[in-house]
Amino acid sequence: MTPDARDWSLEDLQALRQDVRASVVAAPAEREATERDFGRHVRRTALGVLTPRSTDEVQQIVAYANQRGLRLTARGRGMSQGGQSIPSAGVSLTLAEMTSIDPTDLASGTVRCSAGATWRDVIAMTAPHGLLPKVVPLNLDLTVGGLLSVAGVGATSHLHGTAVACAPELEVVTGGGQHVVCSRLHERPVYEASLSGLGRAAVIVSARIELRPIAPHVRTFYLLFDEIEPWLEAQRALIASQRVDYLEGFCTPCMQGLRSGPRGRAPFAQWFYALHASAEFFDRAPDARDVLGPLSRARIVHQEDNPTVAFAARYDPRFVAMRRSGAWEQAHPWIEAFLAGDQLHELLPDILAAYPLALGDGPRLAFVARAGAPPFLCMPDSAEVACCALLPTSVPTHLLDVLDNLRAIHGLIVRGGGKRVLSGWTTMMDERALEEHYGDRAEAWAKARRTQDPRGVLDSPLVAQEQTR
Repeated sequence: MTPDARDWSLEDLQALRQDVRASVVAAPAEREATERDFGRHVRRTALGVLTPRSTDEVQQIVAYANQRGLRLTARGRGMSQGGQSIPSAGVSLTLAEMTSIDPTDLASGTVRCSAGATWRDVIAMTAPHGLLPKVVPLNLDLTVGGLLSVAGVGATSHLHGTAVACAPELEVVTGGGQHVVCSRLHERPVYEASLSGLGRAAVIVSARIELRPIAPHVRTFYLLFDEIEPWLEAQRALIASQRVDYLEGFCTPCMQGLRSGPRGRAPFAQWFYALHASAEFFDRAPDARDVLGPLSRARIVHQEDNPTVAFAARYDPRFVAMRRSGAWEQAHPWIEAFLAGDQLHELLPDILAAYPLALGDGPRLAFVARAGAPPFLCMPDSAEVACCALLPTSVPTHLLDVLDNLRAIHGLIVRGGGKRVLSGWTTMMDERALEEHYGDRAEAWAKARRTQDPRGVLDSPLVAQEQTR
């Protein structure tokens, strides 16, 4: 792609105010929030912030940018971790004000949401009808448009795949300024370039989300394993049994002290492997044999029941604690990647050996059904896929030397055939690495972007110089 879009000027912003009704912000205080993302590794100076409140305003802004050849960076709530939602050309197209949600369509089992609506908003709309989105992220305050521009993995992904596989229809504005309603059957090239497209071919302005019926209660069994192989096999067995509605795996370090090494004494740990297996129910709570089958003889350290809708928000206390402790404002070099199932028994031990124990919070694992994944969501060429997520609550400035360990883990993942989720900390990737990421789809992705955004107006920077404070 050889885009000819350029940086904005103050004159461009002033002219836009006269042509478009959307809010245009140029004051430093209002711009500051868009100059960083959740990763806190990259900072750029934003010249302005555009906050449309309708699809028509988005289309006007993109048309104006095409007319003048100006770059735009789409943004929801800025939850990327490598600067992807920070404008390199100085202007942020922020969709957080577009929050409308249509009444739940009970006939089709779907709901249409604007891009700035959060998954929490969606649940509040659908739960009274006994329905939830098929895949719900751990952080319910992510926006619908932001998540669908990436992937979306949750505890139901072993059944339903990724969130992008559960969005049968999109409304987008392409980089060329076209307003398109698209699906697998209508305007499919636009649809495929928009899902997992990071806003680099089109801006998602609304989406139809598939829902599933729920039971009112959920029982969770907490299992613990001493070794990785039985833990992996337990997950495979539970998936095959189709008895569990939610499944989450955790690698947990137990510190053992300091041991000698080439650089002196360093902390080391014994790893344990936790598994949360949950099943929804109506009146009669299932026992361990009902849900776990033969695994009911495994080590169960806890079980509990929760309302299903409240269970969707079970990670809220983690995020509240991050905000209260100041961890929210620190660095988040998160790494999420899809790994081939037949490589897990070799790759996971290597990842754990390289994992910085100072981060405390160990890797997580969720098996993911491949069905319905869009072509530009890159996964290993394997029948079985799992998402490995390294999500430490924060990395304080005095611990930033652990980034070298995380870069090494990135290398292990790529050499092992894994594919990074591109919303994470990706600043170690250059243009060549991105081309290798897309592999035999690289030219098709480049062509899709050229077709939908011929002037290169939409700019979601994936290669960035770090400026960690």
